Order: sequence, then structure tokens, then C-alpha cells
Amino acid sequence: AMDLEQQLSNLESLFRAQAEAKNLVLTFDNDYRKKRLLRADSLRLNQILVNIIGNAIKFTETGRVAVSANVLEEEPRALIRFSVTDTGIGIGEEEHAAVFGRFYRGNAVAEKSGVGIGLYLARSIMQQQGGYIRLSSVPGAGSTFGLYFPTAIVSKL
Repeated sequence: AMDLEQQLSNLESLFRAQAEAKNLVLTFDNDYRKKRLLRADSLRLNQILVNIIGNAIKFTETGRVAVSANVLEEEPRALIRFSVTDTGIGIGEEEHAAVFGRFYRGNAVAEKSGVGIGLYLARSIMQQQGGYIRLSSVPGAGSTFGLYFPTAIVSKL
């Protein structure tokens, strides 16, 4: 089992300097009122979050990157949602499905480093964990990636 608060705290430490170097506001918000353990592969989840938060910082020139974890009640199981929201370049609707393709590189990111495999791997890992990813984005206004664990078993600490 994995402690959500600890997981987010570790990620914040990892990305703090990178965000500050670009003058971005980086926030991490856990639903602390419901301190929970998540039974998921924490290594895999961390891999996905590192990729998505890293992308958010890479593709945001001004503004903020906000990471949050929420427990959405759905007894007897609960839904865990991690979301990463940025005020970056955004992704056009016509590219929403394509960004999860292997080696896909959007036109707007051609000059940035990367091989275009991160989101492909993230989606594959989420599927293996019984979860899914949702993307909502407006070009020029940023993106939100939501990671959902629909069958996550949670317990109060």
C-alpha cells in the first residue's frame, strides 16, 4: 500500500527546483481530510506522474503547474483521481487521441527534447493497473491530465 501524502511530497521535492528555474508556481494538493493508503504499484504510479508533471513543466512557459490527489467516494470501493493541470501551450482537440500514440510528437513541441513515448507508456501502465487517463486541454490555455484508479481499494490510516 502507498501513502498518497508521502508520494506527493516526494514528487514535489523532485520538481521544485525545475519549476522555480522557470518561475512557475508549482502546487501539490492532497485531500488531507481523508488520509488514505492506495493499493497500487507505487513505482509504476510514480513513473507516470514523473512523466506527466515533467511534461507539464517542460511545456509551460508562464503560470503554474498544479498536482492534486482526491479520493472520490464510491462505496464499497473508491475512485482515486490524480490530476496535473498546467497553464502551458495546450493540445488541440484533433491531437488528443494521438498524443497517447507511440513516438507521437505534436507540431507545437517539435523543438523540445523527447522521443514521444512517455504518454504512450503512461496509458499502457494505467491500463495494467486497471485505470485510465483523461485529457482536457485548450490550445494556448493549458492542459489537465486526470489519472483515475476506478477499482482502487482504499483504507483510512
